[in-house]
Amino acid sequence: MSVRRRWRQVVPMMVIWLMVSIFFWSWIFTFVTDTDHAHKLVLFTEMELADGTALALALEEGTGPDIRMVQVHPFAYAMMGEEPLVNADLYVVTASGMTEYARWFSPLPEALARGENLYRAEGVPVGVRIWDAEQKRGAAADLIRYPAGEDCYLCVGVHSLHAAGLEGAVDNEAVEAALRMLAWLRE
Repeated sequence: MSVRRRWRQVVPMMVIWLMVSIFFWSWIFTFVTDTDHAHKLVLFTEMELADGTALALALEEGTGPDIRMVQVHPFAYAMMGEEPLVNADLYVVTASGMTEYARWFSPLPEALARGENLYRAEGVPVGVRIWDAEQKRGAAADLIRYPAGEDCYLCVGVHSLHAAGLEGAVDNEAVEAALRMLAWLRE
């Protein structure tokens, strides 16, 4: 058997082995660095992030002992599948996105549904303004790239496990994190 012919048989097997190895180690990395939904808070933003890691760390401060991690992602993160996006705990969405993504939002818990800066869908508050486009002022404005001409709202996910009163909720950490974000507006 010639070396060239032998090489043609070996190379495809090497490529397949390399791909299997990459998938295996990616799975191991994800397994080691992630946790189940009951032990993490997930925030998705419709807009790009200037520094998602810094925002996640800021939100992590003050979480209860059962929360092992906070993840912050732009919507583009979920382009391979909608499941992570649909099951998020919190969202930051533009005013125009509020109707498009309405099925993902829960009515605001009482602790968030106070005040006049609310977005209402059919009379029910589903979002609280977190970015005032007119005043160019919002929470974590140095970490989230808010749009110049449109208000943005903070919403609680309908499938969140961290909003008391929702089906399957294990705690109220999403609401507490939202309240911390809104407190940044007053600082």
